Amino acid sequence: MKKILSGVLLVASFSLVAVAADVTVRGTITDAKCGAKIDPACAVSCINAGEAPILVTTAGKIYKIANPDTVKKYAGKSVQVKGALAADTLTVNTIQAGK
Repeated sequence: MKKILSGVLLVASFSLVAVAADVTVRGTITDAKCGAKIDPACAVSCINAGEAPILVTTAGKIYKIANPDTVKKYAGKSVQVKGALAADTLTVNTIQAGK
């Protein structure tokens, strides 16, 4: 009985895992401290000081970045990002400035 219950719980836990969706998003790379208050100079300064980079979309939605090293050089810039979105976290696959 314990094995059956363990198996059922294991299967149920897999259904709770967030499924990542492939997306293309446009926005600005800024920092978690300033959030949607986009100030390019501040974003560069804060990200260089260790603040987590985020993406603020053109629609005003905020996404955390799962792999922040891929976006640091784009701090304060408008970008187009292709990646995998799970909940509010974006894993960046490709990024282009000026889109």
